[in-house]
Amino acid sequence: MSATDLCVECGLCCTGELFSSIEVAPEEAPRLQARRLPVHEAGGVWRLPQPCAAHAGLCAVYAERPAACASFRCATLASAEAGEIPFAEAARALARAKALAASVRSRVAGSGALWRDIEAHMKDTPAWRRENADLLLDITVLRETLRRIRHGRAPRPPAPA
Repeated sequence: MSATDLCVECGLCCTGELFSSIEVAPEEAPRLQARRLPVHEAGGVWRLPQPCAAHAGLCAVYAERPAACASFRCATLASAEAGEIPFAEAARALARAKALAASVRSRVAGSGALWRDIEAHMKDTPAWRRENADLLLDITVLRETLRRIRHGRAPRPPAPA
């Protein structure tokens, strides 16, 4: 398995789990709009909302994807590329994250960026929390799992002397 295979197979950065949108260089906007991607400008910043319209299981514009997409390396991919973890282990970790994200998404209304949908779905009442305890636990685990995928593991504190 190669870095490209791992990246294309994962897609968490395309499906709205890691980002609600990506910034697009102004000169990329016309090309992406020609590919029917909903790139919008607001306040001088061009953005492509996530989930990406070009992602249907795989990226349909991988060879022509925005520079921000091409340059992004999650911590899991970077660790595999650096030889710190085997690609197979990285693939298993990403598959677990995708399965957990799919499980959470199946219980949360909406089809946009996952975290926006979760926020809209949640109610801040004790009754709602009791009824949705399993969902809240899965959301917490998913948040930490995706944080580790995006940024890497938190440094371990030094062992006591």
